[in-house]
Amino acid sequence: MMSRCSVLSPHLYSVYINTLPSLLRQVAAPATHLVPSSGSADAGMVPVNSLLFADDVAVIGSAKSVKEMLKLCEDHSLSLGYRWNPLKCAVLNHPTSSTSSSGSTQLKLYGTPLPLVDKFVYLGMPFVKTGLSAASVLPLRSPGVLQLMGILNKIGVNRQGFSLLLCARIYATF
Repeated sequence: MMSRCSVLSPHLYSVYINTLPSLLRQVAAPATHLVPSSGSADAGMVPVNSLLFADDVAVIGSAKSVKEMLKLCEDHSLSLGYRWNPLKCAVLNHPTSSTSSSGSTQLKLYGTPLPLVDKFVYLGMPFVKTGLSAASVLPLRSPGVLQLMGILNKIGVNRQGFSLLLCARIYATF
């Protein structure tokens, strides 16, 4: 067992999780967005039905394909000895949420029902049923930006401290 604090942990996790996207592409719906393969010029198009950044994963598709992908995610995790946390998962704009009250197509992970939500923050960006919620970005990010500006001001990143050019470059970095 590798400690979560080990410098090797992120690299080992990448090795584990790297096989998941190709597994998920096997159940891509016909309407899935396609992009050119980065492998070689003649490799063709690759369906994009999942987004991964470290341990943050989003699966994209119809209720049927997402249900299949969740099962693949479960199987993948169990075969490699890790586990997703269903309490940190949610279903955004589930197609049957407004048309079916029976709950027969409710999506689950390890048997745990996933909650239906109108908005979900993925990697710090708010998403709604139509995609990225541009109107929600500013209110979501403003408190952190103001806090960071206060910290930078205290350490001299202001008109009385560093030059304006250096201040601008520091602010652009953060």
